Formats: sequence, structure tokens, C-alpha cells
Amino acid sequence: MSWTLQGERDLIYLNLFGTQGGAQLQPLRIQKELHGHLVNVPPKVIPPLSGTGRNPYKASHELQADHFIRSIRKEKPSLFSSGEEGVKIARIIDAAYLSVKNGGEVKISKK
Repeated sequence: MSWTLQGERDLIYLNLFGTQGGAQLQPLRIQKELHGHLVNVPPKVIPPLSGTGRNPYKASHELQADHFIRSIRKEKPSLFSSGEEGVKIARIIDAAYLSVKNGGEVKISKK
């Protein structure tokens, strides 16, 4: 893993791979297995972003920051997800680092 890229511009990407499909960010693409074939699943744009001409990726960060501020001010509920979901995410991140360290796949058990 690296936090620095020596290049002309920033490169922001995320690729997810699973046993039944995968996804790519920038541009957003989703593929899944359906009847033994890999098919593209057209993503739906979140209503506040559609028709605005705004970059959905950048706007999602702005919306997240806005929600955080409103949560602190008690204008909105403070949680989108439960603590259990946070633990799952932490386990995924730990597995990603372990995968880089060991140079291979790390299975995550369903607890």
C-alpha cells in the first residue's frame, strides 16, 4: 500500500472483487454473475445528485461532511450504521493490511 503517487495528477480508484461480482469506482461500474454470465448492473444515481452536474464522488464526501456537522449540532440522527457494522468494517480494513503484509488473500469469517 502507498499513500503517495509520483504523477501528474491525483489518482483515486477503488476496485472490489467478490465471488459473485465486483465493482469499480471512477467510473462507477458494477458487475455480477447472473445465470452463469457476468453482467453489468447500471448504478442508480442518488436523487440529490442527479441532474446537478456535480461529481457524485466529490458530492458524496460533501454530503457526508454535512451530515457529520449536523449530527454534532443535533440537527440529525448521529448514526447511519450500528456499532456492529463498524466492527465489520474495521475487520475488513485489518484484513486488507494483513493481505498486503503477507502478500496474499485473507479470508474474513462471518461472525
